[in-house]
Amino acid sequence: MQRGGRLGLAGLIAVVLVSGSAGAASPPGWTTYGGDPARKGFAAEALSPRSVKTAFVLPIRGRVISQVLAARDVPGPGLTTLYVATSAGHVYAVSETGYVRWRVDLGQLANECAQLDGYGVGGTPVIDPAIRTLYVADALGRLHALDLATGAERQGWPVTVFSDPAREYVWGALAFAHGRVYVPTGSYCDAGPFVGKVIAVDTSTRGVSTWTAVPPELGGGGAVWGWGGVAFDQKLDRLFVVTGNAFEGGSNKGDDFSEAAGLGESIVALTPDLSVVGANHPESIDQPLDLDFVGSPVIFERPGCGALVVGVDKNAQVFGWRADDVGKGPLWTIDLEKFDPKNPVLGQLAYDPQRSALYAVTGARIVRVDVRADCSAAVRWSRALGTESLNGSPTIAGDGTIWFALSGTPRLVAVEPESARTLVTLPLPGLTVTAPTILDGRIFVGTFTGQLLGLVSSGARPVAPGPPAAGAPGHSSWLDARRGWVSRETGVWSTDDGGRHWRRIFAQPAAEVVRTSARAGAIRVATVARGCACAYDLWTRDGGRHWTPTRAIAGGLTGRGASLYWIASGGTSIQAVSQWPPAGGPIRSRTVATVEGTVVSLALVPGGVAGLVRAVSGAASVVVVRGADKQSVDLPAPPGSLVTASLSASGDQVIVDGTVFSEGRTARVRWTSTGDSRAWQAVSD
Repeated sequence: MQRGGRLGLAGLIAVVLVSGSAGAASPPGWTTYGGDPARKGFAAEALSPRSVKTAFVLPIRGRVISQVLAARDVPGPGLTTLYVATSAGHVYAVSETGYVRWRVDLGQLANECAQLDGYGVGGTPVIDPAIRTLYVADALGRLHALDLATGAERQGWPVTVFSDPAREYVWGALAFAHGRVYVPTGSYCDAGPFVGKVIAVDTSTRGVSTWTAVPPELGGGGAVWGWGGVAFDQKLDRLFVVTGNAFEGGSNKGDDFSEAAGLGESIVALTPDLSVVGANHPESIDQPLDLDFVGSPVIFERPGCGALVVGVDKNAQVFGWRADDVGKGPLWTIDLEKFDPKNPVLGQLAYDPQRSALYAVTGARIVRVDVRADCSAAVRWSRALGTESLNGSPTIAGDGTIWFALSGTPRLVAVEPESARTLVTLPLPGLTVTAPTILDGRIFVGTFTGQLLGLVSSGARPVAPGPPAAGAPGHSSWLDARRGWVSRETGVWSTDDGGRHWRRIFAQPAAEVVRTSARAGAIRVATVARGCACAYDLWTRDGGRHWTPTRAIAGGLTGRGASLYWIASGGTSIQAVSQWPPAGGPIRSRTVATVEGTVVSLALVPGGVAGLVRAVSGAASVVVVRGADKQSVDLPAPPGSLVTASLSASGDQVIVDGTVFSEGRTARVRWTSTGDSRAWQAVSD
């Protein structure tokens, strides 16, 4: 996912739209990419595909390119919490029913590379269930250690793991082994100079060590960027990575230039302390065509063959090596399809140990490759998907059913392993490039358009609500100190006496609540609308006794009295209800402001609304709308990159609180529309 050049994901996306610790007696959940450190993508439990239905669609901010993780017995016994990270730099902790238990903002870095709408968290985090910690790498070069139950940062964290966030980024999944977190790095749009790395952080001492794939004197490059990142084999006690191309530079230039210089375009075996114990560059990858390895290695035991490790290249070739001696070269090479430079393979493989079968989902086909008893391999079947662009990577359920997302008209499909027949097709709210997570009779997947989707099978157990939580942004709305609405896992609750007494006004939790008066307001729920894999909204004019559904409202709700505003889908405009609450009939709205960039938050001001706007470049502005009057103010350049920002208002004063990043450090700053609005002011902790 690191290219912006010849075979980059950026171009493909533009076409479409623009680990865990060693297990205890009971599995701790889905704690790392692929369900285990070997990245097999196999869930031991079976699902009945035709009994699966969509349970919730939770709107979240940012694009999701990492896999959803899950921890059992969090925040308490018998409960499970999901973790999803986004390109906006947000990390969400969510119940199995779609209620946000907490959210943290780790920051988003603007970058001219067009692969994402900004860079926050790309690589799948990893969970250490033994100390109930989620490790997450952000776009600023920091590794965070977050408490699973609260999201609070562990003492002494984050740890800086690289120093050039303008060029380095974590695309691939993190791994956890031997008390170390392993962080792989690539770059933005494959732009140099940079060097691909694996960085190890000792979680006890917070010491950092680094292995480099292609040193600068050989041109650099060699990104470790496949979705699965770093794979780990417990029996061999080895890490495995596959790398991208080397760059032209240093002594690697002219007639001697090779994209395999150093350990570019190779599989590499590493000890836990990052010493190289084996490497191989397959001879068939012999052209300077950006032929990166893509999905991370997948490691498995094949009876009679011992441990094997496989990798896939953009040129649609799958290679299989003996895991204890990759330096001897591949045992076999399989062509998945005819190589199409306009539609390279960019997915992660998955392995079914019951059938000794690998599955690959390309932009055009799904392919089963059987690994035979004599350790050779062959294509069992190959089926066209009717798509021409990036599809999601597969996850295999215990009965062998292959689950993955299709592009085009976005949908989640289940494919039968023997015949390649489609068993079920379910709608998705948008393009999805991630592999599904399967746990406890449920399926979870994040989308590239900013949703967390939960599906449930008929055999899934009921989910008990968790304990009261502090609440994520949007979960409460107060008219004054006495009158408010609060969203909890048990529903939406109302108080008119400052919280001494509460009345439930809606039976399910809400992603956003806005109480505009004593009796009127609106809520956004993750419950699926009939005929639509999307979240929807409800409004009331009688204190919640009756609710009217509507799809007219998007996210970012705010309002009071006779006013209700929201951010339109895509974030390019601010909408207002024409009459609030409606006298009858559907909600009608009008556009009150259109912006260049994205509206990221709203705040009420006397007689109108203010919006905070972020441009692709990272520049920020504030637009204030009062009736027909619209004013826009460009904020001054901050003292560094503005990585987080939030908007509030106090009377006529508009306030922007932000965090800036400069020279490896962050600082809090504030801008106000009154006083000296020509500069940001430092804010002390």
